[in-house]
Amino acid sequence: SLYLSPIASILITSFCFMIVHDVTAPLNLLTTDWRIGMGLFSLGVMLNVIFVATGKLYAGMAAHAGLVSVKVVLRRLPFLSFLDLRQSTIVHCLFLLVALAILLWHKDKFATYSKP
Repeated sequence: SLYLSPIASILITSFCFMIVHDVTAPLNLLTTDWRIGMGLFSLGVMLNVIFVATGKLYAGMAAHAGLVSVKVVLRRLPFLSFLDLRQSTIVHCLFLLVALAILLWHKDKFATYSKP
């Protein structure tokens, strides 16, 4: 059987998360806009880091639900309707910074990996 390091697993599953989340055409199963793709990839990295750090799937699911809820609220505010946060470089960097902070906080879980 194949065992991957947590970092390799995070990168592979984040890539898969990016590919299957084409919000402009959900039936395409391919993200075509690179800016949205980068946002989805960085979100995937953050959610996967949360999962590896906590060992709980529901922690990543709760973070995803929270972000979707915030997005829904922000899209309803008329003075923010011109922003598309999915394509914002600031948001992408924020996701990666949060992932890096979690990674550094729980570096012992990412540094060593033993086969089950």
